This record gives sequence, structure tokens and C-alpha cells, in this order.
Amino acid sequence: MLLYHLVMNDWNPSMNSGQRPRLTWRGTQVARLRVRQKRFWFPFFAMALFLGGWYFLLFNQVDFTSADSPWRALWLTLKAEPGLAIPLLLPLLPLAMITRDTLGGDYMEFNREKGIITRRGRRKLGFDDVEALVIRAGFGRVRRYATQLSMRRRGGQKIFLCRCVDYTDCSALAQEIATLIGAPVRSERAGKG
Repeated sequence: MLLYHLVMNDWNPSMNSGQRPRLTWRGTQVARLRVRQKRFWFPFFAMALFLGGWYFLLFNQVDFTSADSPWRALWLTLKAEPGLAIPLLLPLLPLAMITRDTLGGDYMEFNREKGIITRRGRRKLGFDDVEALVIRAGFGRVRRYATQLSMRRRGGQKIFLCRCVDYTDCSALAQEIATLIGAPVRSERAGKG
């Protein structure tokens, strides 16, 4: 899990660059916003390289000449040393997560009929829970992006939606989402940093 979070963090600017962020409609009731605009292949290849070395070292512990098939030899080794099952299966969860993010992307869906917002199929919040859409402009010289769009919950927590290079693109997207969910749009000016 730590490896997954190290390579998939949103601090990496190339993950959110690319096309202009926009809502795509699936029918008349569901709008979808792609949170990551660009697919980032480095984590996928880094994980594949890591797993190649991991399983090479792990399979050196297995005597494949002791049985008639490689699966039978692996089974006999795991039966003799059950502790080897953990390092054998442990990397598969981060691999599945990185593959899903790389190939499938990261989407936020706005369901007009149900009045809910979901991310990756899980309910994030309802339309009534959104206090406002916040456009944060002016990151300073260090950051690459000019604006960031997020939703502010009634409790004050912000939920990141996307980063935009151009303020007008971000404002147009914010207005479209605001019309959909019935929340106001507010602008903030970020400090230098």
C-alpha cells in the first residue's frame, strides 16, 4: 500500500495535465468528471519491474524439479513452508490498484436522479452536502497550475476535483457543475508558495 501511495500521489503535475477538464454525460441523468486527465504509465511499469525482481527472488526458493508440473512444485513448497504464501500474494493488491488507476482512470460521477456524488462507484456525498464549489487561483511561481477546483462540504472539508491551466476553463467547469448540483461558485486567491 505504501508503494501505491508513493507513486500515485496527486503531487505529480503530469497526472493532471493534458486536455481541458470537462463533464461527459452518460445518458441524461449521470455526468462524469475525470479527475486525472492524463494516464500516467510510470507506476504501472515501476510496479511490473519491482514484481519481476520480487517473484524472481521468491521463486528461487521453489524446487521446480521436484514435481511433474510447476504448479505442483509451487503447491508442495507452499505446503511445506506456509509462510511463503504471504510474500507470494501480498504484491497482488497494489498491482490491481495501480492497474485499475492506469487503465480505468479516476472518475467522479454526479447522479442527478439520486442527488449523489460518487467516486469509483462509492458514494462520496449528496448534492445537499455541498456548500460551494471553490476555485482557488494563483499558486505562485513554483506550481505549474493556475487554478484548482474543489467542492467544500457543509462541515468545511474540501474535496479536490481537478486542476486547470486556464482560469476560464476552470470557471466554465465550475458553473456547469454548480448548475447540476445547485451550489454556488466561490473564488479564492491562494498565497504565494
